[in-house]
Amino acid sequence: MDRLEIYDILVKQHESMLLSYVYGYVNDFAIAEDLAQETFVKAYEKLDTLKNKQAFEGWLRSIAKNIALRYLQKNKNKIIFTDSIIEGYDEVFESIEENKGSNYDEKLRFLKECFNRLPDMLKETCKLHYFENLKSKDIALSLKLQSTTILKRLERGRVNLRECVERKLQLESLKNE
Repeated sequence: MDRLEIYDILVKQHESMLLSYVYGYVNDFAIAEDLAQETFVKAYEKLDTLKNKQAFEGWLRSIAKNIALRYLQKNKNKIIFTDSIIEGYDEVFESIEENKGSNYDEKLRFLKECFNRLPDMLKETCKLHYFENLKSKDIALSLKLQSTTILKRLERGRVNLRECVERKLQLESLKNE
């Protein structure tokens, strides 16, 4: 197999993950597809710089994050990403990546299930922040709560999601043994 054929396999294995990841930044499917494609091209060009082949997925996401953030900055998109949003978003994807025994669609299904099981106050706060792109201070005003309460709820939501997905992946791997 030549380099291009191997890379084609890697693209097929990671395209749904990458598209979901980029979509989370730009919130537009067509733009996410373009940026994902740009990411795969850039990754192919820089493939020789990847030192640890096992870290391909994380390496690919870091390229995608830089491309998506550059796109948002260039286009003055209304979506504002704070460091805590990016960190939380990356934490969820890293948590999913840690258990490679399951396929990506299964991991995404677990994430959706876990989100739906969040306590209502956490689910509402996370939904407003991550899906409706509201800033924590705007959520605080809307819910008549302190900004620190909103930030704490977002942190708890991320922790709950990560722990829930990890538990489900562990259970799934035990079933498959």
